[in-house]
Amino acid sequence: MEMKKASIKTVRFSRTARQIVADYDLEDSVMTLIIEFPDDYPLSVPVIENEKAIVNRGIRRRWIMQLTTFLANQNGWTVDAVLMWARNIERHMEGAEDCVICLMTVHSVTYQLPRVRCKQCKKRFHSECLTLLKVI
Repeated sequence: MEMKKASIKTVRFSRTARQIVADYDLEDSVMTLIIEFPDDYPLSVPVIENEKAIVNRGIRRRWIMQLTTFLANQNGWTVDAVLMWARNIERHMEGAEDCVICLMTVHSVTYQLPRVRCKQCKKRFHSECLTLLKVI
């Protein structure tokens, strides 16, 4: 199985807002990582948010906790934290199949990977795509 084309599209830094925003591009979807630094950083822990995540809440919280620990307790560089986030996404996407109905890996509305497996053909589908087929 080949790896899907994915990459960090942009990394923006705002000195006045004290935040870094990184966009990860995957097909037609974009995941966003926002790292906000408090005024008294490094004494206080940065706030990390992950928008439009392709993973469930538990994995997303684990990734955010990993980045927070890396920045707060291990004196990690912010660039390394963004690269760690990108590596987590790439590892998660390994072996992910395209949905046979919409022909996309990441659903364009819910940003989820195909999870429902057909018992006959063993292919995976987005549950939203199957619901759409039942309506039609």
